[in-house]
Amino acid sequence: MVTAASRVMNSSFARNALGSVKMTACAAKLATAIASPHASEARGACFPLYPAPDSHKVTAFSRFDAAIGASGFGFVAVNPSIASNMPSAYFSVSAFAGDRVSVLSATDTYTAGVGSTGHNGPYFAEQVIRTNGEAEPSLAGRVVAVGVRITYTGTKLNESGMCTLLQHPTHGNLAGVSVAGLQGFSESDICPFTRKPCDLVIAPVAVSEAGYPGPTESTNLRLMYPMGPDGKFHTIWNDGGQPSYTKTQQVDGVAVPIGAPVACIMVNGVPGSTFHVDIIYHLEYAGRTAASACTPNSVDVSSVYAILTAASQLSTRKMAYPNESNWKLLMDGVRAALGSPVAVSATGVVRGVIGL
Repeated sequence: MVTAASRVMNSSFARNALGSVKMTACAAKLATAIASPHASEARGACFPLYPAPDSHKVTAFSRFDAAIGASGFGFVAVNPSIASNMPSAYFSVSAFAGDRVSVLSATDTYTAGVGSTGHNGPYFAEQVIRTNGEAEPSLAGRVVAVGVRITYTGTKLNESGMCTLLQHPTHGNLAGVSVAGLQGFSESDICPFTRKPCDLVIAPVAVSEAGYPGPTESTNLRLMYPMGPDGKFHTIWNDGGQPSYTKTQQVDGVAVPIGAPVACIMVNGVPGSTFHVDIIYHLEYAGRTAASACTPNSVDVSSVYAILTAASQLSTRKMAYPNESNWKLLMDGVRAALGSPVAVSATGVVRGVIGL
């Protein structure tokens, strides 16, 4: 099948007028995971950064149903954990009565009408943090990219409203934000709440997020949730927007803080309207626990930096060019970051990988 991506990558204009940039297969998969995280060709995405130890490249997912609450608002909020038994997403159901991303109540429990879920990755929190007297964890992980897709599943009569989508530009805390607050970010994307899916991509916004947390990291929080800075940004705020409550989960007798959301989708529409959420996680692990599943990595630092620079500008480019595909917008950003007018030739990756 000829796709939009294949036309861009293989056009005579790209080949003859623009030239090409050679990328390692790992870097090309990274670009694919950011442009179209749900594409099967994104599986095995990794960061080809020095040093490049062999790693276990994992594609995990979670799927669940959520709903708009009684006040006409609903949400999905995400901070991806590398452990499958820790919460990575929070979502509203029909009993939700708030008008913002409300995760915790004053009693340090989840707000009424709010649920949480992890993913089906292969490793648990016990393998990532320091427990049982170990000097360091047996495993380190990092988040390559995450795709969040929501689709309206209610009746045709109630098919109305809109979705506001945002990855916080610096991965700050989005708990407590309202629709108006979310739309105050220039990086926010807005799409109709219909049976046509709305998509949000989460990717590293700092070089530190693209590396493995060191064994002497000061907090288990950083080891468990690689995205977002330590400190107040990982405190889950209450409805009033005050950093008063931090929820923890017991892991082998250790109270591990749960990461506050760094990205979210807010939905407004008819109360009780349902929507399906499909989240895909591209994760990478290194360490003795993952040794038997590791495969080799490469080093392609310039491509990684160009891709991550382009990824940080993707939502802004989408606003300026709403009819362009994510793939073309990302490649435009890569071309600008590299400082030359070129198209991408992805070594080791099948051309035409993204159907947008």
